[in-house]
Amino acid sequence: MDQSTPKIRFTLRQLQYFCAVARTGQISVAAAQCHITQPTMTAAVAELERALGLVLFRRERRGVSLTEAGSAFLQRAQAVLESAVSASGLAEQSVDSGLTGTVHIGATETLVGYALLPLVSRFQECCPSVTVVPVQLQTGDVEAALECGQIDLAAARLAEFHSHRRLARRTLTRVRRRVWVGDGHPLSERSSVALKDLAPYRFVVVGSGEDAGDAAPLWQQAGVPQSNVLRTASVGSARELIASGLAVTVLSDATFWPWPPVGRRVRAIALDDDIPLVDVGLLWHLNQPMTPWTAALRDHLSATFALPPDLQEGLGEHLAPLDIDLIDSRSGSPSSK
Repeated sequence: MDQSTPKIRFTLRQLQYFCAVARTGQISVAAAQCHITQPTMTAAVAELERALGLVLFRRERRGVSLTEAGSAFLQRAQAVLESAVSASGLAEQSVDSGLTGTVHIGATETLVGYALLPLVSRFQECCPSVTVVPVQLQTGDVEAALECGQIDLAAARLAEFHSHRRLARRTLTRVRRRVWVGDGHPLSERSSVALKDLAPYRFVVVGSGEDAGDAAPLWQQAGVPQSNVLRTASVGSARELIASGLAVTVLSDATFWPWPPVGRRVRAIALDDDIPLVDVGLLWHLNQPMTPWTAALRDHLSATFALPPDLQEGLGEHLAPLDIDLIDSRSGSPSSK
């Protein structure tokens, strides 16, 4: 081998395992998603840390969280995996460079700016003749927008659409929720907190602030008095309140970004409580014909999302498989086709 060629100290599989642990915050959950045993996952992460000479995770009572070095490495690891997927042809299999058309894709504010736009941008690089128009919607308006053809696809938290039997869905990934606090907040230096620790503070709710998997709203589970609950439809407004030290919240990692526009830092802290992960995916209406360019975007997002498609299979009963699932309003669960 050429002596000038740098030695690669890790494998793509190690990067996939590392990203899975970072995404879920629990080695056991990541191991199940990757179809390996927990000891194998633990050994793979430890070997990656040894190879890099870095501590990537803090070990906590109910899981792990990224160190500063781990957060920086995560961005590079995701970029490497995306490049690998593209190079192997997974991303291009569903993209015909000859396609020409327009796709309107809807999403709530909590997803459109943080998770969706970077993926749409990569699709347009592969298929420049297809115009993708993001449409910001309230959750309650998604089904009507799909039915009337205002949008062709929607990216959403799937738990909010269990009762919509005219919609098909495709799960992209599962993300954990963490506590958001401002830099300098009394909880900001904690490695993990329990919901009950939030009781003394104002709690800002973004949108409905509830997930179908929750037994009760999280602020209620935390014991926050209703008089201390603030509500906003805007993630940006919530971030300003949190960054200014005026409130705390619990939101998913799909919307997290440490720096608000004003430059004050927001910190995300692991939760000790066992609360459900958030399933994020795509929706489309069964009665609306799908154009080839819409199908291309749908399949491209599936192939290039943070969780590689081959790791989405068999994740358990709470995560829909990659194939289309019809949502049965009578049972609240996917119906068989």
